[in-house]
Amino acid sequence: MLHPLPEEVRAIAGLNFPLYPCSNGAWSIKPTVGPSSARVMICSIPKAGTHLYARLLALLGLEQSDVFFNRDYLGDFRFVNLERARFTHSENILRIPIGISSRFVQPGQFGYGHLPCDIAIRRCLADFKVIFVTREMRAAIDRDQVAQ
Repeated sequence: MLHPLPEEVRAIAGLNFPLYPCSNGAWSIKPTVGPSSARVMICSIPKAGTHLYARLLALLGLEQSDVFFNRDYLGDFRFVNLERARFTHSENILRIPIGISSRFVQPGQFGYGHLPCDIAIRRCLADFKVIFVTREMRAAIDRDQVAQ
């Protein structure tokens, strides 16, 4: 019997994670794409300027996925305003590993996350343009908290 859902969507069936059909037969996180032929992922360490780089890519015309990728889960902020996202982070977490979720980032779109550099992640992002964002870690330390 033919299954009604495509193979790549079956693993997340029933989760509150809307996808959009593309003209090429794929499924997408967002209904729109930018003019680039590349799928892009910003991999960063916390407090390195992840959102600044995301804003720059959006200004260059790529479509921001508004999904924060992690190895075993994602944060879906597509339908949440910025102020609400700051206070309801855990409410937006879905247990969809990057091996599945990264398939839904289409050319002209980008995602971001604090992803480790290991074999499994590298395989998932093999056909992505990866931007690694880092900073001097001592600059990320809150001196007031260290003094306490």
